[in-house]
Amino acid sequence: SSSQRDKEQISTIQSLQLDLNKTREQLELESKENTRMVQELEQKLSRGSARANDAIEKEREDKEALRRRVKALKKELLDIDDALENTQGELQNVQKKLALRDVVQKFKSSSSQRDK
Repeated sequence: SSSQRDKEQISTIQSLQLDLNKTREQLELESKENTRMVQELEQKLSRGSARANDAIEKEREDKEALRRRVKALKKELLDIDDALENTQGELQNVQKKLALRDVVQKFKSSSSQRDK
């Protein structure tokens, strides 16, 4: 009877060992799968982060290009303002010459009328 109980205990222990080994194998597989999934997620995150950083850098470059363009346009506007100012001055000079010519013409006209 004692021998029978010993055999049952041995059988129970062996059965428990088999169950524990199966559970251990399952947990190792699950752990490997989880590790693989974590690495996959880290890679995706890294790629996503790189893409986000690229997008941010592109936006920075675009903003800088726009800033340079605005600066160039402001300079062009100043140049145009200067040119307008210069042409306005030239226009006034021409108008003065024309007015003087008119006065001279009228004077010549009236003096030639008087001479007749």
